[in-house]
Amino acid sequence: MQKHARITEISTTVTGGGVAFYVYSIALLHHLRGRVYGQDIAIEEAVGHIRRHIMDPSPPKALVLSFNGPTGVGKSYMSTLIAQHLYVNGMKSKFVRRFSQLGSFTDISKIPEYQVGLLVGITYMTEVNIE
Repeated sequence: MQKHARITEISTTVTGGGVAFYVYSIALLHHLRGRVYGQDIAIEEAVGHIRRHIMDPSPPKALVLSFNGPTGVGKSYMSTLIAQHLYVNGMKSKFVRRFSQLGSFTDISKIPEYQVGLLVGITYMTEVNIE
């Protein structure tokens, strides 16, 4: 049984404990730096949050990353690269969800419903990752 049930789908190169993941997170950092330009702060912050979350033996909830900014700055691209680097199934992993303003939250009058839906989804992901 792996140390962290929530990362069972992460590529086999990650398994082996905290040191192995720390080295792997450095590889993720270089992978993103080589493909995402002009977003150095976002890359550093995202990798740092991922590293801290995975190395925590009992995180209180699922990791949620939020990339914000105007069209064309690489938000979707970066999330796809992270998912592909961390999970065998990339964006198709059961541990990955992507929401976009235009595709996921189309009706301003339903903001309270969207908030509840996100909370339920994050709670579900936390439960799935712990089991």
